[in-house]
Amino acid sequence: MIQVLQQLEQSIETYQKVQAKHLNALDTEAMPDLSRQNFERSLAFSDMKNNLDLFLNRLNPAEPGLKEFAAIYRDRLAQVMDHDQALKNKIIEHRDRLKQTMAKVNREKTAVQGYSKSVRPESSRSVRISG
Repeated sequence: MIQVLQQLEQSIETYQKVQAKHLNALDTEAMPDLSRQNFERSLAFSDMKNNLDLFLNRLNPAEPGLKEFAAIYRDRLAQVMDHDQALKNKIIEHRDRLKQTMAKVNREKTAVQGYSKSVRPESSRSVRISG
């Protein structure tokens, strides 16, 4: 049972480290690799869930101190969920910034195209010589 508990602890810590790394990347990188981040979080979450399921299946309801123990893990998992919500909010902010940037780039591109149509290069000008 101790080994199962240690695996659960380690998987929760790993998931929390992944969350912190991804929050930091969203704060510091202009273009974080969101699909890679999603993949990493999915793997870490799957490991954490499997270890939690294994632990719960081996849990003896008659074990002394179970309520206190459950409260500790409930709080830790609530913390994990709070960090997931923070990540979700950061990803939404990042997506919105990208949308704004792309809209600005498109407006600027349209303006440049408008200017380039109004100015014809000298080589395309025709000169009429009468004589």
